[in-house]
Amino acid sequence: MVDAFGLAGFLSEAIDALIVMMECYAFTGDDDSALREGRFALRFSLHHHIPRVRAHVPIEIGIRLLPTKHWQCATRITYATPLDSLDAYHRELLSVYFEPSKRYDSSGIERLGRSLREAGKLAAGPRSRFGNSSLP
Repeated sequence: MVDAFGLAGFLSEAIDALIVMMECYAFTGDDDSALREGRFALRFSLHHHIPRVRAHVPIEIGIRLLPTKHWQCATRITYATPLDSLDAYHRELLSVYFEPSKRYDSSGIERLGRSLREAGKLAAGPRSRFGNSSLP
């Protein structure tokens, strides 16, 4: 599948789509599916010809895995990220989200994940009978 996307020139788009799907799964609480999509995105990124993309994808995946029960995978996949190929934005993400996580114990990370999920539910607001919170 990676070869098919790569030959068609859509490898970056496939990686982006997998990360978006992963974020949706993590937001809805389907942590195992989020991890699965993250693994696919990581595998796809290893075949990308641009080193910066290969460095950014583990951070993007890790950010989305932090509020899930797989937060330890998030911290592990970012350890091998080469700092010299990161832009300022991704360096900041790495320092803000993953350096402190090395100092947290598992209960602190789990509390952080629960509070992030609760904040997301509050931001979504009550659902109407049609499933759209923006309609009265």
